[in-house]
Amino acid sequence: MPSATLSQSVGAESTRALWWRASIDILPLSVSVIPWGILCGALALQVGLSPLQAQLMSLLVYAGAAQLSATTLFGAGTPLLPIMGSTFVITSQHLLYGFTFRRDVLPLSLRWRASLAFFLTDEMFAVALKDRERSGRFDPAYALIAGFVFYLFWNAATLLGIAAGQYIDGLDQMGLDFAIAAT
Repeated sequence: MPSATLSQSVGAESTRALWWRASIDILPLSVSVIPWGILCGALALQVGLSPLQAQLMSLLVYAGAAQLSATTLFGAGTPLLPIMGSTFVITSQHLLYGFTFRRDVLPLSLRWRASLAFFLTDEMFAVALKDRERSGRFDPAYALIAGFVFYLFWNAATLLGIAAGQYIDGLDQMGLDFAIAAT
């Protein structure tokens, strides 16, 4: 993220204060997704992915419901095209999220738009929208920071699930699947 652009986005608010505010705002959602990330990591191992493949899925796909669906379909031997179609349908609400912020992000550089698009999740959308309502303007730096913090939590939870899936028997019987409904 270019520092000049971040400085312009921050305005009167210091960069440190912005990081704290965005991190605190996304924290409850980040904590609530931990059981889901654990489930994704453990399930990936159960269907035959290696620990590296399981972690790469969270690092690159970064969409919880789509990951669970794709992992389950992969484990059932489903071909790639239906897995990709399922992923598209499950994540299609992100198109609506993008339309919501369209006027706000169009003036931004391609680098900013691509970064915001990658980190766009239900959770980042919710806190960025609330921040826009609170301040009266969309703050791309705030949204990016919130999305990045959530991404760190998601990937740490996936890693925990991978570790737990390798060393804890019966992890699937511990009720972590309730996290999907709760989140």
